[in-house]
Amino acid sequence: MAAKLGARSIARLETCDPDLVRVIRRAEQVSPIDFTILAGLRSDEEQRFLYAQGRTLPGKIVTHVDGVNKRSKHQANPQGLSDAIDVAPWPIDWDDEKRFILLAGVILAAAKLEGVDIRWGGDWDQDGDMNDHRFVDLPHFELVR
Repeated sequence: MAAKLGARSIARLETCDPDLVRVIRRAEQVSPIDFTILAGLRSDEEQRFLYAQGRTLPGKIVTHVDGVNKRSKHQANPQGLSDAIDVAPWPIDWDDEKRFILLAGVILAAAKLEGVDIRWGGDWDQDGDMNDHRFVDLPHFELVR
């Protein structure tokens, strides 16, 4: 069973660097579970809003990058595209960490097959240990450049 991205996910995917698009398209072909694209490119305003969550606005902290002092890989690269993407298993169950880990394995394998160096927000230092990070972002994948 291959995943099939919906129109909204495809539109979000198209805001990403072509290397990320190749990785996600490969993952789509081989994934045993469906997934959705939550975010690709973010405007500066969107990044600042997300940074404010859990700080000056209600909600849970979802990023440690303010978009001003440090830019997010979701903000436009020189080509106007995102070097990061947020992907979640569909249907989304934020409490089902195992499905996020399964999907991460699929995406990381797809990246390897495509020859694209990416980093996963569940294991920022890529050492196989998810417990040695102060902030875990299971849906997040970014190009390493």
